[in-house]
Amino acid sequence: MFSEPNSFYHRFGVKVSPQQLGMDFNALRRILTFEKISSQPLLVGPDVTRPLIKSFEEESTTYLKNFLRVARKSLDAVTWHQ
Repeated sequence: MFSEPNSFYHRFGVKVSPQQLGMDFNALRRILTFEKISSQPLLVGPDVTRPLIKSFEEESTTYLKNFLRVARKSLDAVTWHQ
């Protein structure tokens, strides 16, 4: 899994919107549920960049909020980088 999706553009020149990432997490949850794996894995994310550091706060927090609007019911835990 990739970390810090809100900074992909700065690293790779590619943007992944929080809405698209949320829809991808929802699709992954449906696949995991459909496959009926004996021990259901946890789905955690999105691992945004430092939402509590002042220089990243607005961008990261906004990304996280928009992601959660779409994917909150699919997640077992929310993650971020400190």
